[in-house]
Amino acid sequence: MSGADRTPSGSRAPEVDARVVTIAGEHEDHYDPDFYIYNDVLVTHPSGELKLYGYPREVFPPTDFHSATTVGDRIVLIGCLGYPSQRRHGVTPVFALDTASLAITRLVTAGAAPGWIYEHTATLSDDGRSIVVRGGRCAVRAGGGGEEEIRENFDDWSLDRDTRPVDAPHRAPMGRLEPGARRRIPQPPLHPREALVEP
Repeated sequence: MSGADRTPSGSRAPEVDARVVTIAGEHEDHYDPDFYIYNDVLVTHPSGELKLYGYPREVFPPTDFHSATTVGDRIVLIGCLGYPSQRRHGVTPVFALDTASLAITRLVTAGAAPGWIYEHTATLSDDGRSIVVRGGRCAVRAGGGGEEEIRENFDDWSLDRDTRPVDAPHRAPMGRLEPGARRRIPQPPLHPREALVEP
């Protein structure tokens, strides 16, 4: 199965040193007996050779409907729908894939965040200093612990591009952009769940 055939819910990042990188995603719909959410990375080399990298769930949990944004030598993954049991309402999952080693690390953020967001877009800001997250949906608990609800995200969010791994002492700021600070950033001509990776 090629990365392009696998799923629209994964993140496909073309052109990483002429490689195509497909990150996680799902197979089938949640009600299907073959439903599965992946936590792997598929690398397609220019020769057509495929390499599949698997990760322990503790390192990289099953992830779908996330964004992938290239920031230097890493691809920053933001958000996820995931399995209902893995959702942490109010928390935004953020990971980074090192494009050289293909190691994945969990990143920590500080400040306000969108919560358990998915089906959003994420683009590098014009000045390259942050990732701007727009649209999508958020899974929330209604009424302080009630049933899960899915709400549209109408806010723009900004994540400092200098986000560090969980074990690093620095916490990168993430927060809602103020209305006056909003800028229209051209979206890549790709499906909202895919990100163009600049070589």
